Amino acid sequence: MESEDQYYGNQDCVLYRDFRELLERADIDAVLIATGDRWHALASILAAKAGKDVYSEKPCCLTIGLCQALDDVIKSRGLPAANSKVMRRSHTACHAAALAWILQRKLKFDPAKEEFLDDDEANGLRARPAREPWTVSSVLEV
Repeated sequence: MESEDQYYGNQDCVLYRDFRELLERADIDAVLIATGDRWHALASILAAKAGKDVYSEKPCCLTIGLCQALDDVIKSRGLPAANSKVMRRSHTACHAAALAWILQRKLKFDPAKEEFLDDDEANGLRARPAREPWTVSSVLEV
């Protein structure tokens, strides 16, 4: 993890071979489940049982039984699996990270204004013009 530590200017980037080790950390409150589809349910259930807030990619589960098991664990905690604030912030952080990778440089982001500081190029990439609306009739016309 030396290159990550150098890039971020710290000494605490950690690589885990088993995600259960990460779930044991008391200083982590929430996790983003971004595994292969078949692992979303198991990782989400174990994270919720470990007391973490969970934000999972879709599909959360591949079977009704796994959906019910995840729902039971989430309900037993009495907290949301992914509240809207966490969901919005994680999406924004992922988008900002992708733009930093595309531009191959560090970016400074103001979360209150939801824009990059002093970087017109990065701010120009934050959004793109919407395409024409999709309609059923345009698909049916042959």
